[in-house]
Amino acid sequence: MTRSPLHSIQQKPLVYIDQNILDWISKGRIDFIRTFIKEKAQLIYSLETLNEIARAQTKRHNEFLSTLKELEAIFYELQLTEDNQYANEANPTQLTPQEALSNHLNTESDDCGASDGLGQFLFKLLGGRKGESFNPILDALNESFDRLTIQMKEELYQAIDAKQTTEDVPKDLVDDYISSTVNEWQRLDRELRSTIDQQIPHQEDFHGPNVFRNHVSLSPKVLNNIKPPHVVQQIWELISHSETWKTIDVTMNQFFGVDPHSFEAKDNNTWATKINGAYNVLNFVGYWPDEATEKEKQFISFQSDSGHAVFGAYADLLITGDKRFFKKICAVFELVQINNVVMFLEFNNQQENWDLHQWQLDTNEGE
Repeated sequence: MTRSPLHSIQQKPLVYIDQNILDWISKGRIDFIRTFIKEKAQLIYSLETLNEIARAQTKRHNEFLSTLKELEAIFYELQLTEDNQYANEANPTQLTPQEALSNHLNTESDDCGASDGLGQFLFKLLGGRKGESFNPILDALNESFDRLTIQMKEELYQAIDAKQTTEDVPKDLVDDYISSTVNEWQRLDRELRSTIDQQIPHQEDFHGPNVFRNHVSLSPKVLNNIKPPHVVQQIWELISHSETWKTIDVTMNQFFGVDPHSFEAKDNNTWATKINGAYNVLNFVGYWPDEATEKEKQFISFQSDSGHAVFGAYADLLITGDKRFFKKICAVFELVQINNVVMFLEFNNQQENWDLHQWQLDTNEGE
């Protein structure tokens, strides 16, 4: 993976930490990491860090901000593509931790609730929202899409009236574009509802991971014993050779979200979408999965980990205190070929010290 302009900050390795590590540093449990960051590295943090801080209690909230300020951490943002996906570029900001958090809390999403709707769809797939079908979630997504198209139409009209377009664009053309977009959305909505009704007859108690794992006769107990390298490839061998999977026409990279499916745009697969897709699929199939993601609190934690996986890829060193996260992210980075160091800190109760586990992509393999 080619390094982004983020690395123009200074001539120090960039370090990204998850919430466990930030918590332990703020409590004084891992002063050797605090000293390392202060003397030899540049700490960076992300939107996901701010999300976790915002959910913390007020006292801890302030302690986290103070720790980031003490360590002179830099808030960075990922650029967005034209279709509102994270791009392969990241830029540092000059904001203090308090300013970054305030800006984040005061900035409303401009997707009219679509991201929340997609999150709820994922939550339902993972076994959440017991007693409900998928229909209320799809209805809410339709409402978000309606608001988005209205917003899009208004913005395009305003650009035409202000003569901000590069050439004259008749409003009739905008109307036709919006109409065709709505028609396509409605078609996809009908197909999705039909597929769900056919494939998931008992939606109220649906638990996607359990259903999938039963179909392919695999469990976390089996998958967690897989050793690197080529973790994802080994998992795919087990899945693709199961009796229920042999007739399904999909490649390994498509299944794990690294390559687009035939119905997806070919150029809509950035590092972020690849990492996020592979991380979610590994959790779904049962490789060191987060537990009880059908419960809202655990689901939110899982979503945060998925976000840290994306943002951590832009650093030279990612440090975590979560073994499940460590196992999954190493497998993902190997698949996507991200050449940074991942470190897992684990407290050894017998020796009363910290064990450090480290992974890095083997760039010499195959030579």
